[in-house]
Amino acid sequence: MGSETKSSQAPGQLLGYSLQVTECLRQLLVASPGTTVSVEVFEDVGLISASDQKTAIQTKSSLTGNPIADRAVDFWKTLSNWVNAIKAGQLALDGTLFRIHVFAPKSGTIADSFAAAATDMAAEEAIAAAKNKLWGVPPKFPKKADVAESLRPYLETFFTAAKATQVQIVTHFTLSFGSGLSRLDLEQLLANKWAPEEMLDHVLDKCLGWVKSQVDSALEKEQPAAITVDAFNREIGAFISKLRFQNILNDFAGDPSQAEVELHKLKIYVRQLELIETEEDEILAAINSYLRAAVNRTEWAKVDLCGKTVLTNMKSRCAHSGKILRNNMTWITRQKPKRNEGNVYWLNA
Repeated sequence: MGSETKSSQAPGQLLGYSLQVTECLRQLLVASPGTTVSVEVFEDVGLISASDQKTAIQTKSSLTGNPIADRAVDFWKTLSNWVNAIKAGQLALDGTLFRIHVFAPKSGTIADSFAAAATDMAAEEAIAAAKNKLWGVPPKFPKKADVAESLRPYLETFFTAAKATQVQIVTHFTLSFGSGLSRLDLEQLLANKWAPEEMLDHVLDKCLGWVKSQVDSALEKEQPAAITVDAFNREIGAFISKLRFQNILNDFAGDPSQAEVELHKLKIYVRQLELIETEEDEILAAINSYLRAAVNRTEWAKVDLCGKTVLTNMKSRCAHSGKILRNNMTWITRQKPKRNEGNVYWLNA
């Protein structure tokens, strides 16, 4: 098979679909508890808050141009779709928020004016200015015949919709933008919400994989692809706990210096190992482990991988386990020399 793509539009289309899942994750990271985030239910990405307010989010990749330019088909098709959804009763005229999220910074005079219109009067003025720019002044609209065929039906749908529908959409319309580097944007949100820098790659991969799995599973079952913020928080919170406490803690300590090793040869635990005639390489390994553990505990605490309570509890459990082990070894080796008792204890520690 050659290296040609199946279609010149394929990369942009594939990115567009993929970024719906990315936006779903972004919303799960920033939305309030009680919110449900959906993909391709009533919009590319949809939010339903705990108070049942809907937010309809259209995602735009910007790979093939500016999706919010004044004559961008994508922009006017989105507005047209919202008008039709309101007519069909799929979206409520009152209480629905409308948003276009572009994954890289873009601008458009009309789109920006709509997003800035916070009052009915401002919305009416912005709509009138847009109509004059694209159709010409009423009542003859001399520029209307020159509108591109691909754009014409969407302008017609929006500009001929009921005035209340137009105004409600514009007053509740916002724009949002990514940096153009979606993974970096998600990493920053994740760092603000949860994960230390050392964990970001692990946690972000888990988030992306889990969200895609949930969406795919729902679609395969012909069910709405919807995820609650609460379920997401539980899943990723549990995963972060595993990263912290189930052998995925980073080893921050390097090898100890020769001077540190020599100094530790005077420590009581080293002298105890010498008394039971432990091999020299085992003594050096014990010193190495002791020094690395000390450094790691300090570094883990600095980046909030292990708090004071965790370390205190760990120390208590180790002391308790050591006591039980000593008692057991005393019973097992009660008729043997003390050196043998020490060796058995060391081998089982």
